[in-house]
Amino acid sequence: MAADLSVVYNHHWKSTHLDALAHWSTDGRAYPGRPREQAVTPVGITHASTAAFAAGIVTHGVLLDLAAEGPLPPAYPVTSHDFERAEKRQGVEVGSGDALVVRLGWTGRGPLDTPTPGISMDAVRWMHGRGVAIVAPDTGDAYPPLNPDEPSALHGVALGRMAMPRLTCPTWMTLRRCARG
Repeated sequence: MAADLSVVYNHHWKSTHLDALAHWSTDGRAYPGRPREQAVTPVGITHASTAAFAAGIVTHGVLLDLAAEGPLPPAYPVTSHDFERAEKRQGVEVGSGDALVVRLGWTGRGPLDTPTPGISMDAVRWMHGRGVAIVAPDTGDAYPPLNPDEPSALHGVALGRMAMPRLTCPTWMTLRRCARG
């Protein structure tokens, strides 16, 4: 008798994946304030995993293409004004319960010494005000951070404090599929 175990670890910024709410912790706590060592153990996630989404997520998806004129510049902070300009230009409106798919035009991180654009805290407040249920950007938090004195906007606040799931959609084709709901 024999047994095999295959473990595939697919949490990578180049692959489409859903971040678990326990993926990020602030001050040693995972959502909703549970000590990280209780939520994430050596044998797996015991609280705030992606298991609740195993049957899928069905909602209205809205794609805001912020890169219609080309990729956003390095270290660009995406704001609520960027979202509102894209809504107006595209004739769409993000509403409560929507999956917000955001295209910044970056297909990867590029060289490690090249700063990436990212979603700002202002944009996260806007998403909260609109009742966005899930966010799916082609890139997310800026690297290096837009403001090193604040928690990261998407991981630290939207995911880790507001329980807004984050679907990583790293390519334009994947973004189009994500936006179809």
